Amino acid sequence: MSKDTDFDSNKKAESSLDEAKQLTAAQRLERIENALIYSSQCTVAYGNYETDEDEIDLGRLLSIIWNGKFKIIAIALLIAIFGLLYALSLPNIYTSTLKLVPAQQESEGGLSSLAAKYGGLASMAGINLGGGDSGNNIEHAVELMNSWPYVETFVEKYNLKTTFMAANGWDASTNQLKFDINKFDKDKNQWVQDSGLFSSDLESLEPTSFETYKAIKKDFFSISFDDELGIFNISVNHFSPYVAYEMANKLKNDINEYFRAQDKKQALDSISFIEDKINSTANSQMREVFYNMIESHTQKIMMTEISDEYLLKTLIPAKVSEPKEKSKPKRAIIVIVSFILGGMLGALLVLISAFRNSKEV
Repeated sequence: MSKDTDFDSNKKAESSLDEAKQLTAAQRLERIENALIYSSQCTVAYGNYETDEDEIDLGRLLSIIWNGKFKIIAIALLIAIFGLLYALSLPNIYTSTLKLVPAQQESEGGLSSLAAKYGGLASMAGINLGGGDSGNNIEHAVELMNSWPYVETFVEKYNLKTTFMAANGWDASTNQLKFDINKFDKDKNQWVQDSGLFSSDLESLEPTSFETYKAIKKDFFSISFDDELGIFNISVNHFSPYVAYEMANKLKNDINEYFRAQDKKQALDSISFIEDKINSTANSQMREVFYNMIESHTQKIMMTEISDEYLLKTLIPAKVSEPKEKSKPKRAIIVIVSFILGGMLGALLVLISAFRNSKEV
């Protein structure tokens, strides 16, 4: 730009500045108001323009989807067919459920009354009468049955690893489990051995103890206790309804046996200890306390021997499900969800194709 041009620009700016200085306050206010009105009109006009454009785009999208409805339906049906084939390939799962309630432990009440009456004397002799913990035993049972050591012991005790980790179906006509031939060789009764990825040595495909525990807790066993209703629930899922029924009852019997054996051993040890205390004391009051304690522990031993359902007794027994009464998979839901996802995918493909063609034009 030349010096003359710069000079003319500066001169015009100075002229405009002088002109602005000569304006009255009212004229300046009028100019500001006119500028604001103009700006507002432009904003409204621009906003209406955008709204119109949005409505046009939405109408266009709906039009594209409507015109491609047959293609969308075809894609949805195709995906639904794949969903149906997948659902049919899944084996049936049957559930057997036991509902239990805490058994009454009368012997604990005897120890509680002794603790209230002779607790001070017993503590002087170095004996803790306690007050009975039958209420806590239910919570302890839930924690125990959900633990890795308990599940591991249960699986080993009844030799259940292949039942849960190798089976992949059930033949209703023969009532026989089907096994995954890539994991377990039923004829040889052994786990398949395969070479490792980076080694030529054969490695057994038998799951580890922790892998078995995680799979059983995730897919097969469900142990819970409803504090409000006081109901202990044992649910077992399996490919065979007979296995599910058998395992549910085994779990009930096993946990009852565990606490029965534990309490019986504790009572016998307590009696032996108290008898030694009787022989070592000449205090008549203390001897009376000890004999009452022996009586209470003897009652507990009697309870452990006469009742099979020592900790938990059956409220609603488990039943063997009919072959048509599967709990999962929900094949109808799988097909419906597949159809909906297929429709969404079809609509997306139709829209992408339409916009790509419009850009090419």
